[in-house]
Amino acid sequence: MVVLLVVIYRPPTSKPNGHRSSAFLDEEWSSSLTRYTTTHKDILIVHGLNFHLDVKNDRDAQRFISVLKSCGLQQYAHEPTHVHGHTLDVVITRDTSNLVSDIDVSDPGLCDHMGRLTRDNFAVTFIVNIPNPAPCKRQYPSETYVPLMSRVLNVTSRPLPCHTNLASPWMDCRLPTMMD
Repeated sequence: MVVLLVVIYRPPTSKPNGHRSSAFLDEEWSSSLTRYTTTHKDILIVHGLNFHLDVKNDRDAQRFISVLKSCGLQQYAHEPTHVHGHTLDVVITRDTSNLVSDIDVSDPGLCDHMGRLTRDNFAVTFIVNIPNPAPCKRQYPSETYVPLMSRVLNVTSRPLPCHTNLASPWMDCRLPTMMD
């Protein structure tokens, strides 16, 4: 089983950063989803897209969900993933897939670089239902190759010349002063 894992982050829309929701939804998002769904059977898209997916009258969020549905995909994280009560993070698979289960949103209690507890975003955890791969059949070398391989290993495992005596005098006089 091969799963296409897409981790995507879309910065929030703002004038200073120049990001527009319409450009993302009309150009990047639609074309990417179309490409993913036509080339891969199993798809998992995760991370933060900064749309308020929980707000029913948010036009951008509704367009986002509409594009998902038109590509046969579904968003499974339905609880708030941000402290302000919005669902900004996604877990997306095909609408007919059972690739993910047990989706949970929780506060991980993480700290920032200053050791302060951060409370902006919550963790979205889930189980990816991928079957274990089939066991590989071990192949052992035939008896004719064992002597040959042992000769090759003996040739390549000869000790390399090592000249530690060149560094010794320098280390003898420098090391005590470096340790002080």
